[in-house]
Amino acid sequence: MLTYNSSTQQKRKWLNPYNNDILFSLVLFFLLLVSINVMLYPDVPGYLGIHPHPYLIAILLMAGRYGRRAGYLAAFTATGLLIVYLYFETAPFFNWTKLNSNEFVAPFLSFFLAALFVGEMRHAALRREKNLQARNAELTGENRRLKEQLEVVIQIKEELENRLVGQQDTINSLYQAAKALETLEEAEFYQALTKLTARFTGATKVSFYLIDYPNDQIRCVARFGWDDEAKKPFTQKLGEGIFALVLQENRILTIKEISENSEQLEKWEHSQEKAYVYTPISMGSVIIGILTVDEVPFLKLNITMVRTLSLIAELAVPALKNIIHFQDLQNMVQIDPVTGLAKYEAFLEDAEIEFKKAARYHLDFSILYFQIDGLDAIEKEHGHTAVVETLKWFAQHLRPMLRSMDILATGERPGEFFLALPMTDSEGMLEVIERITAWFEDTRRQFTWGPVLQLHYGAVAYHPTIKSLDHLLRLVKHSLRINKISKVRQLS
Repeated sequence: MLTYNSSTQQKRKWLNPYNNDILFSLVLFFLLLVSINVMLYPDVPGYLGIHPHPYLIAILLMAGRYGRRAGYLAAFTATGLLIVYLYFETAPFFNWTKLNSNEFVAPFLSFFLAALFVGEMRHAALRREKNLQARNAELTGENRRLKEQLEVVIQIKEELENRLVGQQDTINSLYQAAKALETLEEAEFYQALTKLTARFTGATKVSFYLIDYPNDQIRCVARFGWDDEAKKPFTQKLGEGIFALVLQENRILTIKEISENSEQLEKWEHSQEKAYVYTPISMGSVIIGILTVDEVPFLKLNITMVRTLSLIAELAVPALKNIIHFQDLQNMVQIDPVTGLAKYEAFLEDAEIEFKKAARYHLDFSILYFQIDGLDAIEKEHGHTAVVETLKWFAQHLRPMLRSMDILATGERPGEFFLALPMTDSEGMLEVIERITAWFEDTRRQFTWGPVLQLHYGAVAYHPTIKSLDHLLRLVKHSLRINKISKVRQLS
C-alpha cells in the first residue's frame, strides 16, 4: 500500500503542466523535423551528412525556452535518433565503430555544446526571472499592507476631524453632566458615572469599582453595557490581580502600556476583570475608585479618549466627596489598609513631635526599626494572601505589648515596622526588644510558612549629639543593617 502511494506521488510530481509542456514541445519539434526530412530529403534519412545538423533547431528551441535540462533532453533525443538512423542505414553491417565516424561525432558534439551554452544562458535568465517575480510578489504584498494602513489612517483622520469640530461643545457638555452628578444619591451616582463615561468616550462597556480599604478589597458597584449575567457582584483583594498594579502606579493604564511589559501583561491575561483602560479616581494621594473601559471600538481607543477619562475622573471627585465623608478619607490617608497601623508618613509627624520634646526638655526617647524577612518566599510559595495574613498577625499582636503612648507604624516597604518609645532609655528599649523577639520566636511556628520568617531589628536611643529626627532614623536603619550582618555571620 505504501509502495503504491509512493509511486502515485512520484507520477503526480512528474506529470505536472510544466513537464507535460516540455514533452509536448520535444515531440512536436522532432516530429516536424522528421516530417521535413521525409518530404525534402527522403534519400538522406536522419539528415546524415548535413552540417550544421537540422536537429540543432529543436535543441536550441528547447534549451532557449525551458533551460539546460530540457536542452540536454533534446540533445539525448537527437543523439538517439541519429543512432537509430545510422543503424538502419548500415544494417545488416552495423558496427559500433560507426559511432566514431564524422557523420556521428560532429552532430553529437554540436548537440551537447548547443544544449550546454544556450541551456545555461536560459537557466541564468530563469533564475533572474524568479528573483524578479519574488521581489514583485513582495512589493505587491507591501503595497497591499500600505493601502490597508492608509485606509486606517484616513478613517482616524476623519474621526479626529469630527472630534475637533465638536470638541468645545463636548467639554462644555461634559462639565454640565458631571456637575449634575453631585445631586445624586450613592447608588444612582455610580450607575450615572458609567453611563456618562460611555457617552463621552464612545465605549460600549464600562465598569466602576470602589475601594474598601478597611476590608482590604475592591468591589464593582456599577456596570454599563453588560448583560444581567455579567452584572454579578465582584470583589477582590487589594493586593491581587491587575488592580494592584493600578493602585501601585496611581495613573491611567491602557492596554498598550500593559502589553509592553510582559509581567504586567501576564497579570492582565489572568485577571477576571480585563479592560482596555484603567482610570484611578483619587482624592489627594488616595485612590478611592477605579473606572474601567471594558469594551470600545478600535478607532475610539486613542489619546483623546484617555484625556476625556482623565477629565471625568477629576470631575467625579466633588460628587464622591458627598458620598465618602472627610473623616473616612483622612483615615485612608493615615492608616495602612492591611495592618490597620499608622502609615510611615503619619509616624514621621508624631515622631517629630516626640523628638522635639526630648531635645527641648532632655527626655529619654528611643526608636526601634523591625524588618520581617521571608515574605517574598512566602508569596512565591503560598500566595499574596499568606503575606497579608502574616503582616496582620504581627501588627495585631505587637500592639497589645506596648504602652498607649508608644507610636507604632508601618515602614516604607511591606514587612517594615517603626516603633517610637517616648520616655524610654536604652535599658527600657532593650527590654522591649527582648519581649518582642521572644514572642516572635515562640508564635511564628503557628503558621505553616513560619519557619522561613526572620525578624531583624535596629535600635537607637536619643542623645544630645543627634540634632534631627532624620539623623536618628538614619542611625536606626544603620543599626538594623549591622544586626543583620552579625546574624548572618553567627549562622555561618
